[in-house]
Amino acid sequence: MAIAINTKDKLKNLNVFHLDYKEPHNKIRYLQSEMFNLNKILTECTYKTARSGGAGGQHVNKVETKVVIVFNVEQSVILNEQQKKLILTKLKNRINKDLEILVSAQHYKSQSKNKKLAEEKLIYFLENALKAQKRRKKTRIPKRVNEKRLKVKQLKSDTKKNRSKIRY
Repeated sequence: MAIAINTKDKLKNLNVFHLDYKEPHNKIRYLQSEMFNLNKILTECTYKTARSGGAGGQHVNKVETKVVIVFNVEQSVILNEQQKKLILTKLKNRINKDLEILVSAQHYKSQSKNKKLAEEKLIYFLENALKAQKRRKKTRIPKRVNEKRLKVKQLKSDTKKNRSKIRY
C-alpha cells in the first residue's frame, strides 16, 4: 500500500520507525473502523520543536530539529465517541493526563524529515488502535496427533517400567 514499516531494522534499538517512502506522506488512507481523512487528523495536531540531543557538535546546539506532535483525543472533532474510547484504551500508555498523544521524532538532522517521521508514527499508532482484531477460530487437536502423543507416552512408560527391578 503506501508505506512499509520495518521494525526489524537496525533502528529497532533506537526506538525509531524506519520508513520506506514509496508514495507521498499525506496520502489519504482509510481506517477499518470508519472512513475518514487522516489529513484532517494532522490539522488537529499541534507541533512543537526542540533541540535534539546526541552527537553533532555546534549544529545540534543551534538548530531545533526534534519535533513533538501533540494530538488531543478528547477534543478531536473527526473521531466519534467509539473511536475515542478505542484509542484511549489501546494507547493508554502513550496518553498523558490531558488525554493527549505525544509523538516525538529526532532521528534525522532535518526538521522536515523529523516532522514527516512523527506524522507517520502518529498515523501508525492510530491505525493500529482502530484496527479491528480478528476473531480466533477454535480448533481441535486432530485425532491422529492425539493418538500419536498417547502412543509415544505409552512407549516412554514401558521403557521406564523395564528399567525397574523385577519382583517375583
